Amino acid sequence: MSKTSGRYYNVNTNEIEIYNKTSYILTVRYSGSFESKKIVLSPNQKQKFTIRNGDYKVAASVNATNVRNYAGKEKLEGGSYTSEFYIETKTIWDR
Repeated sequence: MSKTSGRYYNVNTNEIEIYNKTSYILTVRYSGSFESKKIVLSPNQKQKFTIRNGDYKVAASVNATNVRNYAGKEKLEGGSYTSEFYIETKTIWDR
């Protein structure tokens, strides 16, 4: 699973819009020192939420055993962000 990110402004909180560009139910987790969020999106659904500034571990998963989970880190410093999650298919020869 892969993701793309968006723009930046300077404020104390962050508005994040997540777009599930898969045909599966998507669960995204933001885990930080002061705040954690769990967002569940239906296929092709978008959802906005706010979260405080800070360093976060981000994990995303779908309800399919043949799709790898996404794990990464984000430093949120105030602003508006967009994340799109999608599934990229590769054959064994593409690796």
